[in-house]
Amino acid sequence: MYFIGIDPGESGAICILDRHGCSPLVHAMPGDIDSLFKAIMGLPTPCFIEMEKVSGFAGAGRPGSRMFTFGAGYGRLQAFIVAKAKIQTGVRHGEVTPQTWQKSLGIPRRRKHAQTVQAICQRGKRKGQMIDKKIGGETDSEWKGRLRSEAVKLFPSSEFHKDHADAVLIAYYCSVTKAAEAILRGGDA
Repeated sequence: MYFIGIDPGESGAICILDRHGCSPLVHAMPGDIDSLFKAIMGLPTPCFIEMEKVSGFAGAGRPGSRMFTFGAGYGRLQAFIVAKAKIQTGVRHGEVTPQTWQKSLGIPRRRKHAQTVQAICQRGKRKGQMIDKKIGGETDSEWKGRLRSEAVKLFPSSEFHKDHADAVLIAYYCSVTKAAEAILRGGDA
């Protein structure tokens, strides 16, 4: 049985773990529809594919076109995974929220901004003007770095980009939870 974690999105990844979970095989998310289809259809079987379930919010300050593009890619991933499950035997799939897999793996929540302070803008169109500045939280880069650190603890001999750590952790979450479910059912993962 293979356990596959998918972090959807432009900088996401697909991670494959075998039943022993020794060494993750990580692939960057393909950039075009044909490559994405081939990547999903080429995943090893039997497998359980766990994809991160995300909301429709792409973040403050991001245009609607970006959210539309993300949603279209997310829908393609869902369709290709369902197609694989219909065409090939031994394919099970599901979705997991970030909060669920992170809590299950004991990863503390992302530290949000602690407070907003008034500051003078140092660059750009608003240079010299008073602005609200958020301080005390983790930046996207710091958060991704922390997730990568968690993944490296699990797989110290593996190399992967910090943007791909989510997929590695989702695959690991999948391997732990699905193997436990199989044992409880009296089967083999």
